[in-house]
Amino acid sequence: MAASGIVGLGLIFECVGAAMGWQTHAEAQERVLLTLRSLAGRTPGFAVARNPRGFFAHFFDPETGETKDADGCMTVSYTHLTLPTKRIV
Repeated sequence: MAASGIVGLGLIFECVGAAMGWQTHAEAQERVLLTLRSLAGRTPGFAVARNPRGFFAHFFDPETGETKDADGCMTVSYTHLTLPTKRIV
């Protein structure tokens, strides 16, 4: 299973990888465009489920985009970030 909430981090890492010289800019661009096209439903055989308001399913099959729980669509993936935290000094 894959999680839609981590996609943004993956896109950032593609940029970092190109900036650090771990991959070419063309390779990073190809991966970023594939990801964005897939999320937009423009990759044949791949479609991530969305709820009626357009939010993506949180967990999905990374090969097909299918989900077992279409009601599992979320607006925020990392709800733990909104919880109160204790500051360590």
